[in-house]
Amino acid sequence: MSKRAILNIGLEYTLNGRQQQVNLVELLELLDVRIPEVFGLATVQSDSERTLVVEIPLDSEANVITLADEICERFHQDAVAIYSEGLQAGILCGPRAAQWGPFNPEYFYLRDDRTLADHIRAEITAEEEARHV
Repeated sequence: MSKRAILNIGLEYTLNGRQQQVNLVELLELLDVRIPEVFGLATVQSDSERTLVVEIPLDSEANVITLADEICERFHQDAVAIYSEGLQAGILCGPRAAQWGPFNPEYFYLRDDRTLADHIRAEITAEEEARHV
């Protein structure tokens, strides 16, 4: 399997002081048009809101940062978090990404409902246990 880019897209926003829900059907239609191949989709409950987790191949023709910026503009998001498995690094993209601070694996979710930080800790534990066997 090729390396993936994983996006976390919040499914809520505030407009005119009122909490709103992202139109999930419209968001999925946009993803379908922009990304030729999606490895996986899931919605998870983060500490603050429902979040769509999207896994796409890094070798996809889609420009992931441009896609994230388009999602922010169209769906009123401050930022979209992106993690690159190939680089093993993450960034926040969008008009108010800087207000959220740097990418934080404690707040980045995977499709299995774990945070990236939990996943990394589990991998380290498994490696340590394998060395002691």
